[in-house]
Amino acid sequence: MGVGSLSGVLSSLPMLNMGVSMQLAILGAFADHMAPGARLAQYTYGWGSPLKPSVLQALGWTGKRQGHVLANLPPAHVWAFCKADAAGEG
Repeated sequence: MGVGSLSGVLSSLPMLNMGVSMQLAILGAFADHMAPGARLAQYTYGWGSPLKPSVLQALGWTGKRQGHVLANLPPAHVWAFCKADAAGEG
């Protein structure tokens, strides 16, 4: 049984600890199954984007910080990523 079309993905994978090739392998698999307009939500403990700029460029994605939880130790940040052409939707 295969994976159908995903309307979104929630990830807590430690992307900050991964190199470009590993990020591309994982996110490329997500992208292959994401429906148009689908988003990847990723939470991270880093202050900046958990995805490397070269990965975003290769996938044609854009990202934006959606919020943070400063009371968490360490503080957590939530990012949303999507295809650059879907960034203005919804």
